[in-house]
Amino acid sequence: MIYANLYCMFLALLVVPVIYLSRRKERIRVSTSRHYHSSAASRLVGHLPTVFYTLAVVLTAVALSRPHVPVNETTRATVQGRDIILALDWSGSMAEPYKGERKVTKRDAWYHDATRDEKPPVDPEEASTVKELRRIDAAQDALVAFAEARQKLSLGDHIGLIAFDYKPQLRWPLDRDIKQITRHGSFLPRGKGPQELGIGTNFGNEMPGPIDMAADHFAAKGKSSTRVLIVLSDGENEIKPDVMTRLSGVIRKARMKMYVIGVGEKIGKGELSLERLCRDHGGEVFRAETQADLDQCFERINALESSAIPVTQDKSLEPVFYYFLAAAIALYVLAILSESVILSR
Repeated sequence: MIYANLYCMFLALLVVPVIYLSRRKERIRVSTSRHYHSSAASRLVGHLPTVFYTLAVVLTAVALSRPHVPVNETTRATVQGRDIILALDWSGSMAEPYKGERKVTKRDAWYHDATRDEKPPVDPEEASTVKELRRIDAAQDALVAFAEARQKLSLGDHIGLIAFDYKPQLRWPLDRDIKQITRHGSFLPRGKGPQELGIGTNFGNEMPGPIDMAADHFAAKGKSSTRVLIVLSDGENEIKPDVMTRLSGVIRKARMKMYVIGVGEKIGKGELSLERLCRDHGGEVFRAETQADLDQCFERINALESSAIPVTQDKSLEPVFYYFLAAAIALYVLAILSESVILSR
């Protein structure tokens, strides 16, 4: 049992003066009573008011200390889940047209850099009416659909998000609150590249790249032994040979499973260094030419085996002071009634 106001238990010490006064009253009653009998039963009845008052005081002190009992004990359980980091290429080349029709969606950016002297962002109502589908639009829609699917399945996944051009930015840390990703239509800040996207693409030729950042974040925040990095990119950046060696070591050390989803014409043919890096470490490369292809790629990745994640269930408490208070009131009533009976003898 847990007490919210444990210091109130000291009120139980009031039983000392209660017993002392009750004993004095009993002696006075005995000396003045004409019908007093010295039998054991009579003596027992004479002590009842004192007993009732004493118990009532103790129970009152317990009630005022506000006791609680645990309903759910703290437990450690496991759920099946994975640590997944989505790395989204938002370089200028991702503004190229993409096959499909753009969804009518309001773009709710996560933040706006007010220090830039560029024109304000396009009004969401106006942006939602644009029919041309870009690579970046299709990629973001696919990410939202993937996150929503993981949320509905409630498998305990932790999902994080990195956006990268020439440098990576952690847009959302690994977290089970996947709703924070699905609540936003856009994950990107305003950039200085074409159509306010980023500038250039860097997979790691200049440190850090998205793979470096993902490995560091897995080490800092990872919960599962299954670590998945999904890179959405057009792949238009060749990785230097020495950088390939370095990134291979990063992937091995972080124990990452890497997948690449290509949204450009060049990726998917096995010619780009990003594809070779992925396949060298047991990953797969998918080529998505349409929005439907993107969704299918995520469905295939979704079939990965998951691993157990420890989850702690907090203890919940239920107040029970009213039981002690009710018992104390009943004892006060019994004490008064028994006292009146004794006096009327």
